[in-house]
Amino acid sequence: MKKKIYSLAILFILFVIMVLFLFRTGPKLPDGNIRNYFLGKTPHSFLFTFCDEGLLFKDDVKIQDSFEFQGLYFNNLKGKEILLADNYYCSVNYYDDSVYYIDNNFNIRKVDVNTQSSNIVVQENGNSIKDILIIDDIMYYIQDKGSEKFSLFGYNLSTGKVKEIAEGISFHYLYDYCGSAGVIIKESNKFAICSYEKGVEKLFDNLEYEIQGFLPDQSIVYYDDGVYCKKNFDDENSELLFECDNISRIIFHSNEIIFSTIDEYGLIEVYLYNFEEKKYSKIANSSYEIRDFNDEYIACGSDDGLGSVNLIDRKTGEQIILSEK
Repeated sequence: MKKKIYSLAILFILFVIMVLFLFRTGPKLPDGNIRNYFLGKTPHSFLFTFCDEGLLFKDDVKIQDSFEFQGLYFNNLKGKEILLADNYYCSVNYYDDSVYYIDNNFNIRKVDVNTQSSNIVVQENGNSIKDILIIDDIMYYIQDKGSEKFSLFGYNLSTGKVKEIAEGISFHYLYDYCGSAGVIIKESNKFAICSYEKGVEKLFDNLEYEIQGFLPDQSIVYYDDGVYCKKNFDDENSELLFECDNISRIIFHSNEIIFSTIDEYGLIEVYLYNFEEKKYSKIANSSYEIRDFNDEYIACGSDDGLGSVNLIDRKTGEQIILSEK
């Protein structure tokens, strides 16, 4: 009887150890103070961004004797890869041969792609910066002004002048609304369309649903419990685009949606939704979650630097290992 009790106790301890191990080694979620990386945001994604010259992405970098998931890399997709920074947190943007990003101290930094020289463009000064998005010559960013009150600022990349554009906004959302910045005013729950020159230009009642992005005709693509629809702010009617179960991540550009699903066994499948054809089709299976896409490739990577950074060829579905640290 005692042997049986001891055996059960040992099995229970082993089970607890296994559960703790799984929790420790599972995917790491991003900081809750930062907008979820799977939200639609054009033209940039959260950790990875395609530009005309190649792919900017986050991966492990060796600092002293350990590897940390804070390396910012540039790969020209032709075999050349360079480390741009070892303090990268999120929100990488490419502009005029330079890369702008939020570092792990919540400053905005600029690094030259050719020389790798860098400097702080906007200092956090005790008030962390949550997100940045460059549209034309303006870098929009969200910054805490203290007491968890956030404002949208605009930084003119040509002149270096900064303007406060909107106050009391939600730090979770920063959209490209057809060439203007889109944010949500927290207290009134209004969607504000903003510009550097005019400040808040228009206010609309915010949707109850998760906005994924905007089409060139200013219609909204939004998500509602497994269903993706589109509508205009001033229109009560909406149009069903598609519905799909188990969607794990979605990336939206002006004329296409790439999304991934993940089943109970961890199988990741990648799909393309075409607005003109109004249907989606499977492109490939993937080892990792999708991060961004361009006309030729879909970039995929893990949430914590484990594994490799892969490309999926959109025509063939072939997985290509781009970078392995």
